[in-house]
Amino acid sequence: MKQKKWFNKFFFLAVASCLVVILAYLVLMPDISKLRKENPAKTSFMKYREKEWERKGKQYRISQVWVPLSQVSPYLMKAVLIAEDDKFWKHEGFDYEAIQKAMERT
Repeated sequence: MKQKKWFNKFFFLAVASCLVVILAYLVLMPDISKLRKENPAKTSFMKYREKEWERKGKQYRISQVWVPLSQVSPYLMKAVLIAEDDKFWKHEGFDYEAIQKAMERT
């Protein structure tokens, strides 16, 4: 009887935990479905660059064009990964050395 009571508590906690995680995901994650139909707005940096070029008399404009992922260069994908985490290919998902350094700085 005691085992059944323990199992019921465990099962209830597991289900409740799953529901909390799902709810947090739904509330905290941005809705990206509209990206299928419309480009995101220009970033502040893009606008800054366009104004800078305009002041210099240059006629450059930044335009965004959606392309399928299959048409994006694999070198570009790797460059983005490396820019975000230069040790991406060497660790197991977490750069513990970088985490340690960040913790020491705070």
